Amino acid sequence: MFKRLCLILLMLIPLVVCGQPSHYAVSITSGRIIPVNGSRYQGVTPTIGVAAQILWQQPSTDYWQHFWHNPFFGIHCGFAHIEDDLVGERRELGGVVLTPLTKHLFLDYKIGLSFYTDPYSRTHNEDNIFIGSYVNALLAVALRFNVTTKTGLHISLGAGIVHSSSGYLSKPNHGLNYLQSDLSFMWPSRSTAKALEQTKHSDTRADSSLFIPAIRPYLSVAPALVMSRNDAIDEKKYYFAYTLQGGAILHPHPCFSAGCNIDIMYNYAHKSSALEGEAGVYFGASLFGEAHWGRFTLRAGAGRYLDYYPQNWEQWYLRGGAYWNITSRQRIGAAMKLHYDHIDYIEWTYMIEL
Repeated sequence: MFKRLCLILLMLIPLVVCGQPSHYAVSITSGRIIPVNGSRYQGVTPTIGVAAQILWQQPSTDYWQHFWHNPFFGIHCGFAHIEDDLVGERRELGGVVLTPLTKHLFLDYKIGLSFYTDPYSRTHNEDNIFIGSYVNALLAVALRFNVTTKTGLHISLGAGIVHSSSGYLSKPNHGLNYLQSDLSFMWPSRSTAKALEQTKHSDTRADSSLFIPAIRPYLSVAPALVMSRNDAIDEKKYYFAYTLQGGAILHPHPCFSAGCNIDIMYNYAHKSSALEGEAGVYFGASLFGEAHWGRFTLRAGAGRYLDYYPQNWEQWYLRGGAYWNITSRQRIGAAMKLHYDHIDYIEWTYMIEL
C-alpha cells in the first residue's frame, strides 16, 4: 500500500509544480460494499484505502465565491483495497469540489474515473457480477465535520457514498456502491496562504444586486452509447441512445436553481428484446435541483416513467450531471441516467435556455 501511495503522490508532482495549489490533503478511507438490487451477492466486503488531493481555494472576487465560503476545487487521486477478490483493487482519478456549508460542516463532491484491476472481462470470476471493464465512472458525495487549528491545518471526519459503473459501455454493469468514511488532513501551501487570508474576508455581497430572478423554458439533447442488452439474440455490440428534454428552470438565486421537465428517451439497445410492435420510445417526467459555482453547475434530479416499457423494471430513475456554462443560457456537459444499482447510460448534453 505504501508503494501505491507513493505512486499517487508522484502523479501529482507536475500539477503541484505548475499549478501553485493553495492546499494539499491526504486521507485514510474505510468502507464496505452495499449489496446491489437483484444481486445474489449478500456478503459484507470491507475496503480500506488512501487518497491524496491538491486544491485551489477560491477568493471572494465574485459573489458565488463569497456565497459558498471560498470553496476548494481540486484534483483527486485514490486507491482502495477490496477484500474477497471481487473486482481487484480500485484506483481513482477525478475532480473534487469541497464546499464549506458552515464553519464545521463541509460538502465533498467527486466526479471522475475509477479503474479496477480485475474486471469480469479478464478473469470471468463468477463472484464478479458487478464490473465488466477496467475503466468506470466515479461518483462520490460525502459530508465531513471539520476542525481548523490555529496553524491552518484542517482535520475532518467524512462519511458518504461512492458509486462505480460503466454506463453500459461494458457488461456486466450492476455497478458497485460503497458506504465510505475517512479521516482527512488538509493544510495550506506557504506560497498562497497569506494571499488567501487577505482576500477571503472581502465583502462582495453587493454583486448579487445585479441578479434578476427568472423562469425560463429550456431544451436539451443528449446522445449516448450503450452495449446490447441481449447478446444471445443480438449480434450488434453497441447502440446509440438519445434523450430529448423540454421543461422550465426557476432561477431564484445566483447559486441555486430548480426545474421540471419531460424526458423523451430512446435506447436502441433495448430494440433486440422489445416486444413486437413496441416503438422503443419511452417517456418520463422529472424534477431537479442545481447548484452553481460560477460557470460550473451540478444537477441532481429524480424522475418517473410515464408509460410501461418492458425494459424498465424500475419505475423511478435518477439523473446526475456536471455542466460547463459556455454562456449565460447555454451549457455543455455529461449526465448519468441512473437506476439503483447501475448507470443506465451516460448522456453527452447540450442545453439552451430560451
